[in-house]
Amino acid sequence: ESQIMKKSAKNGFTQATGQGQPVHSKIAVILAEPNSDQEIIKRINDYLNKNNYDVRQMDSTDENHLATANLLRTGAREKSVCYIAGSGLGNDPELVKKTRKLIREVSMAGYNTICPGSEGMMGVIVDEVKKLGKPVTSVFSLDVAQAYVEKLEAKFDRIVVAPNERVRQKLYHLLSGAQIALPGGTGTMTEGAVHYYQNAQIGIVYRNPKKFGPEN
Repeated sequence: ESQIMKKSAKNGFTQATGQGQPVHSKIAVILAEPNSDQEIIKRINDYLNKNNYDVRQMDSTDENHLATANLLRTGAREKSVCYIAGSGLGNDPELVKKTRKLIREVSMAGYNTICPGSEGMMGVIVDEVKKLGKPVTSVFSLDVAQAYVEKLEAKFDRIVVAPNERVRQKLYHLLSGAQIALPGGTGTMTEGAVHYYQNAQIGIVYRNPKKFGPEN
């Protein structure tokens, strides 16, 4: 068991890694619940290890969710942006150009990037960030990860595999201080608006300092 894993239960990853700074350029965290399919987890684990990720697996608990966010952030949470965008490019080339400009300006201003995928408009976001030599983080639910495991490695520097959609949404909020929703389809509308406002309305936007610490 690594030093990081031993310390995670009490103090997250910050003591072992230095205030959340990664000890490996490519990191993946798999969060599992008792009923999670272990065969799928093993398949994902094996693939990520094969592609040179430093893979950590742990129980899906509130404490470990925060520890994961602390590990994967490369700076203050307020300096990270989660983009919600379509998996297609749409039919407006001008929108693609404006998106590239937006991503360059935000990234060059020092903000880190979190993006749900790497296809379509999401791929435009990821490509622009990578051109600047900056890392990209993504969070997948277990069912999506097992269906697209061969694509997980492609462009992401940091990956979280969450046991379900609820935890996935939670990790996005813990990882980022802001969300930007770009034009897209029903999935973009659901993630960028419905889930966020629904969670805010019922008080589970996961920014309670008493529960998650002064930095969150």
